[in-house]
Amino acid sequence: MIELSFHSNSNGEISTREVREDLEIATAIMTYAIRRNLGGFRFSGLRVPWIIQDWEPGRQLPDVESFATEVATFQEHLHERIVALADNRKMVRTMWSLNESTRHFREYELRRPEAARDILDRTAALVNALFNRDEQLCCTILLQCAERRYKLLVVSPDTSNGENPREAAPY
Repeated sequence: MIELSFHSNSNGEISTREVREDLEIATAIMTYAIRRNLGGFRFSGLRVPWIIQDWEPGRQLPDVESFATEVATFQEHLHERIVALADNRKMVRTMWSLNESTRHFREYELRRPEAARDILDRTAALVNALFNRDEQLCCTILLQCAERRYKLLVVSPDTSNGENPREAAPY
C-alpha cells in the first residue's frame, strides 16, 4: 500500500481537496513557466525514454514493467526542466517536493494499462509540443493530465488489485 499520510485528516480519510490542490499547484507552476519562457526550453541533456520516442496513439502497449519506472523518472526531469523556465527558485523547489511526494503514484498510474496509454499519448504529445514551441498545446496537455490524475484519485478509485489510488501520493 502506498502511503499518503500528509493528505489524511484526523480520521485517516484522504482530503480530496488537498489532492486536487496539489494537482492544481503543479499544473499552475508548469503552465506559468511555459507561458513565461517556452522559447528557452531545451531538450539538451534530457533523455527521452525509448517508448516516448517511438510512441504513436493506438499502438499496442508493451509490458508496463518495461517502461513504468523510466517514464516516471522522465516525467520528474521534464517537470523540473519546464519549471526552470520560470527562473524562480521557489517554484523549482516546490516542483522537487511535488515530484518526491508523487513518485510512487506516477509509477502506480503507469502500471494501469488504461491510464498508461493516455500517459504515453499525452507525454509524447507534450514532448512534441515543447519541441515545436506550441505554448497553447503544452498548457492544454498539462491540464488534461491533471484532470486524468484527479479522476483516478477522486472519482473512480480502483481497489480490484488491493491498492487504492486515494492512498497513493497525489500526482
